[in-house]
Amino acid sequence: MTEPQLPSLPALIRQPQGLAALSLRQWDLLLRRLRASNLLGRMAVQADAEAPVPAPVRPHWLAAQRLALHQRQAIRWECTHLAEALAPLGIPLVLLKGAGYA
Repeated sequence: MTEPQLPSLPALIRQPQGLAALSLRQWDLLLRRLRASNLLGRMAVQADAEAPVPAPVRPHWLAAQRLALHQRQAIRWECTHLAEALAPLGIPLVLLKGAGYA
């Protein structure tokens, strides 16, 4: 008997409660896909309170959360200091890509 197919990443990101139904094999595949798409940290931060994470997955989940939160904190620190440095010059701070979303 085959396992049910893993839901799409966008579907899981929109509805992380679907994580609760995943088998360990599906979790392994999901972690690989999330890492490959650089979404593991986002998913771990967003879905932590909404889905129970199996014990073997928990260390990966916590590490991704910590890294994502550290990166967000570093971006905010840098943006604050850049904005302060540019303010006297009247130059607006424009953020692109990841910093723009943070």
